[in-house]
Amino acid sequence: LAFRDAYKITGDIVAFATKHNKYLKDLSLEEYQKHSDLFAEDIFTAITPESCVDARMSYGGTSRIRIKEQIKKQKEQFS
Repeated sequence: LAFRDAYKITGDIVAFATKHNKYLKDLSLEEYQKHSDLFAEDIFTAITPESCVDARMSYGGTSRIRIKEQIKKQKEQFS
């Protein structure tokens, strides 16, 4: 899926949720699939706060792995 298409789908889903006064986690799979048939049951795992944070794997990112690396480096530096 091209980024521009994913971006549009995401915007449409957020607009839909806002219009219907729902959180993304409260949308049904069928509501997600109205926007794209690529959605499957795993969407509900992918949108958890933990999954969103852990997806930030770049150097200095917010994933738990990167945070643990930074803590280890700081402890080594100040020991």
